[in-house]
Amino acid sequence: MAFYHKNSSKNSIILGKMGKGRAFYLKKKLFNKYFYEGNLMLGMSEEGIASLKESGNQNVLVVGKTGIGKTSTYSVPNILVEQERSLIVIDPARELYQQTYVEKGNQGYNIETKSLSECHDGVLKHLVQQLFEKKTILYLHVHAFYHNASEEERVRKLFKLLYEFITNTKKRYHGVHVLFEEARGYKIPDLLRLLETCNSYQIQFSLVIQTVDCLNRLYGKEAAKSILNSCLMKLLMGTESMEDAEYFSDLIGREMSPKEILYMPYEKSLLTYASGSQIIDKLPVMSRFE
Repeated sequence: MAFYHKNSSKNSIILGKMGKGRAFYLKKKLFNKYFYEGNLMLGMSEEGIASLKESGNQNVLVVGKTGIGKTSTYSVPNILVEQERSLIVIDPARELYQQTYVEKGNQGYNIETKSLSECHDGVLKHLVQQLFEKKTILYLHVHAFYHNASEEERVRKLFKLLYEFITNTKKRYHGVHVLFEEARGYKIPDLLRLLETCNSYQIQFSLVIQTVDCLNRLYGKEAAKSILNSCLMKLLMGTESMEDAEYFSDLIGREMSPKEILYMPYEKSLLTYASGSQIIDKLPVMSRFE
């Protein structure tokens, strides 16, 4: 069972300074007590933090309209809480780098930041070696809303090299979490194949988009359907799209109507997984560990 609650109240897990934007600091002592390697935080309920076990290693699809908190309440927290695996962060606006690189350095991470235009073959080989041999976070800047065949080929080569390195090396390997931020603005080569084969390589993907329809536009309807099916964990943070509301309503067996989904309160998210679904609270905004 990949979905998990810690049986504690919210106040016993999250302590720190509350401020504007619901910001809080997560104390390292509490992190070590309540979390474990590879854990993704998805939101909160009365039972505590809703999280995803490493053993499930499932891909996560995060859907939410502009300004709903995808970056501040999913992407940033899940970069900050990871302390074992390497990370690849596709960061079109360089926003995630600015918000997290200091803390990741304090956690002992090797920090790499590159634009795809810099990533020729020799650079890619070096980056893959770093990701595998030490805990590394790679912030990769792509030009959102700009189709560039050479940059797409570099993304393809990056994952090809990573998969080959994992296959050919028998050293201990903690895994990699790959976060595609604002993935509506660029096409990821071979995305479906990556999602379908990643478990064999201890790679987990988070795909952050604004609407389900953006996948149809980028990859075509049939491929988009397969991509959605390859993300067993889906987190809807809020939408203005009736198409998305219909999709998620059908996904949960019409337990919520499309209208109820459209008017879901700002602080709530709809979480769906293999065995069911539930409404959870968004995480508070995490600024750093204290």
